[in-house]
Amino acid sequence: MCTVPSETWARQHLYKYKYDYKQVTRCVSICHCEVCSASKFVKGRNLPGVTPKKFKPGRPKKVLSDTIKVVRICKVCLTEIGRGRKHGCNSSRRTENLSIMLKEKNSSQKLAEAAVSEFLAEKVSSSGSNNIRLSNRRGKQSVYHKTSPVTTSNDQNKISSKNMFKLKISNSLSMRKTLGIMKGLKHSGIKVEAGTKVKLWKMNSELCNFFSIIELGDVSGAETTNLGQYAFTPVIYCNNVAGLIEHVKKSREGNEEHGHYIKLGIDGGGGFLKVTLSILSRDPPPARSSNSFKDSGVKRLHIIAFAPNLPEKYEYISLIWNNLLNLNALEYTVAGDLKIINVIVGIMAHSSSYPCPYCEIAKKDLAVQAGILEAGFEDLEEDLNKFIECWEELNLPKSSKYHITKFHVKDFCHITGRGLGWHNEQASESVHSDFKLTRERYKTVQTSKVYKSHILRAVVDYNSGHL
Repeated sequence: MCTVPSETWARQHLYKYKYDYKQVTRCVSICHCEVCSASKFVKGRNLPGVTPKKFKPGRPKKVLSDTIKVVRICKVCLTEIGRGRKHGCNSSRRTENLSIMLKEKNSSQKLAEAAVSEFLAEKVSSSGSNNIRLSNRRGKQSVYHKTSPVTTSNDQNKISSKNMFKLKISNSLSMRKTLGIMKGLKHSGIKVEAGTKVKLWKMNSELCNFFSIIELGDVSGAETTNLGQYAFTPVIYCNNVAGLIEHVKKSREGNEEHGHYIKLGIDGGGGFLKVTLSILSRDPPPARSSNSFKDSGVKRLHIIAFAPNLPEKYEYISLIWNNLLNLNALEYTVAGDLKIINVIVGIMAHSSSYPCPYCEIAKKDLAVQAGILEAGFEDLEEDLNKFIECWEELNLPKSSKYHITKFHVKDFCHITGRGLGWHNEQASESVHSDFKLTRERYKTVQTSKVYKSHILRAVVDYNSGHL
């Protein structure tokens, strides 16, 4: 082993002036023995005295494969030109050669289709009509007609956001289940309208600005001492009933030639007191499809007041009816049972001395007081008379129902110009079970901090789906 570099390293401070302050190493040394000389010429290193191998910039030239053959082609007929080859240059040869090139195995089918499609598009645009003429090799022309794009099965089965929302309402689904169904439809190849998820959330809270929440004791005009434990009962109510009615009218399609009339219902059930609103058209009902709902049904009914665990008493209902909803400014009819009718009117129950809400007849005279009947509704009058005769033959009690049926139903039908079917309370009774499904999705204990906000969201969710 050469010891010169190590000895030189030990004495390098003595030779700084001689070696230009360069550190003495094996590559830069004063030794020229065979060991040091061999170390300077290691392959691939740019050492002093070694010239690196130079390469030209750019990619190296590829060697052409043996399968690729370079030929000369005529620009007119696209025929191969070469020594000893015949060259018959004409239009039929060009058409034949072009067809062969497009059908070759090495050529892409998409490329051929793109070329044909581009040619046809230019042909249609230049002709100015949907009919174009194309000639074959023999010169015979054929007429082709451009048709509208063929819609695929996915386009035909495309579901709109409104139909998805109808699916949610008709089956009382939550938003999570509705979005899950929409995701499953997409996986099965059925298209759904773009932005349906955002539109569903928007439609689900469309009526949020029409509803507010307040404790019963905070209602103006309420006396907390008379309310007792119900002073802290939360009440969800419509803060603009007239505005809600106009909004519902605009959202529903139909003829408004004869206008609408309002039917209010009130009933307690399912642990809640509810005031409902139905907007019915006076026009003859149009032919309904299988996926539409009646305006008089529960699927078109709105809850405009909602109070949990509130009994059907005058002091509570009057605060909601007059102070919160301000219903006295509207023209409406009330659909409810006899108990709630007496509560709204402000009289005692039907076991009292004066139970009739339509007249001042005493209870002992319910069977003898006659009503006022003008001309009209002869068939209804005849049927009512037969009903009353059967009632009396069976010796049934002469109750308030008997009195109202015998003396007041005829007057009511004559004044309104309609039968009792328009004023039934079937929808108001059905709302208890129909709303229960929505209420369960927002159910919390009454001691929870989010209890009030959840019941408000439940009412908004239910009403937004009944437009």
